[in-house]
Amino acid sequence: MKKDQVYAMVKEVVESATGAKVTKIKAKEIADTIFEKIVEGVKADSEAVLPGIGKLKLVETAPRSGVTNGVKWEKPAGKTIKLRLSKSLKESL
Repeated sequence: MKKDQVYAMVKEVVESATGAKVTKIKAKEIADTIFEKIVEGVKADSEAVLPGIGKLKLVETAPRSGVTNGVKWEKPAGKTIKLRLSKSLKESL
């Protein structure tokens, strides 16, 4: 799903729930705010639950090194976010 599709979906849901007209710009602001709050939740609590979808979890990554085409490289330790799908979503796929 592309960003424009997400914004259109938010616009449709808000309009059907409230009966008020929502502009594309306002729908974009609503969607972006929701995603910002989810990211803030992951940063603050190390995880965020997305009902019906799964759980976003902040995980530490180990440092790595390797060789590609004879060139040695190093990747320092870091952090990433992983999505663990809910059981119901896994079963529906």
